[in-house]
Formats: sequence, C-alpha cells, structure tokens
Amino acid sequence: MKKILSIMFAIVLTLSMGTVALAEEGNYTDMSQVTITKEYKLTNPGTTSPAETFTFSELTNVSVTDAAEGVTVESMPTPTIGSISYELGEAGSENMKKTAVITLPDNYSSVGVYTYSFKEIPGQTAGVTYYDKEIKLVVTVLQGENGRL
Repeated sequence: MKKILSIMFAIVLTLSMGTVALAEEGNYTDMSQVTITKEYKLTNPGTTSPAETFTFSELTNVSVTDAAEGVTVESMPTPTIGSISYELGEAGSENMKKTAVITLPDNYSSVGVYTYSFKEIPGQTAGVTYYDKEIKLVVTVLQGENGRL
C-alpha cells in the first residue's frame, strides 16, 4: 500500500508541474508615437539659461525576438526621433519639461519584440550637461483584430 501511495504521489507531482498558466487578455492601445521627456534644470541661481536644442542619434536596431522567420535586425523597420528646443531662460521655468516624439514605423511585417537604442548627442553649449547614457526602446508588436498588426 505504501508503494502504491508513493507512486500516486509521484504522478500527482509530475502532473502538477505540467500545469499551463493562462494570462488574462489585456487591453492594449495601438500607438504610432512614443514621447520622451527632457527636463532642462537651472542649477545656478541668478543666471539665465542659454537657448539649446537637444538632439538624439538615429535609432539603432539592436535585436528582434519572437518574430516570423526571416525578420532580422537588418530587415526590421526603424523608428525616427525628433529633437527638443528651449528658448533663452526656459531652464528651471514652467517650460523646463518638454518632449521629443519617436515616430514608430507602420510597416512591421510580423509580431515580435523589437529593441532599439539611441543616445543624446552632446552639444557644445558651455554650462549645459548632456545625458550620456544609452537609451533603450522596446516595441512589442501584437496581432490585433482581423489579423492586423
């Protein structure tokens, strides 16, 4: 009886390890643009910030996963990015936070996870500090209604 009980216990454990987890279907919003926010701070009281345009490198294709066969880093579409401009004295004001728009391609041919990177391009304006780290953008393309991506 102990032997049968231990075999039954082993079978139950084996079957329970193979249980499938079902995720609840989420509500997703189709996006054609992503925004990034830049905050231009004034760190020296009593001074006026210079006018400045912050620009970004072109987005670089880094990786693509879970996509159809034939979709590669070389063939995946690439988003474009705008710049952010400030007028003289806007740092530290109510206008110190502005956004740049990343326009997503509308020609994704497959579902998948597309990863890109870009950087802020350092300018030459004295006293202005630029963000020097790599920024990563991950786009997940899902199949929507009627097979639409």
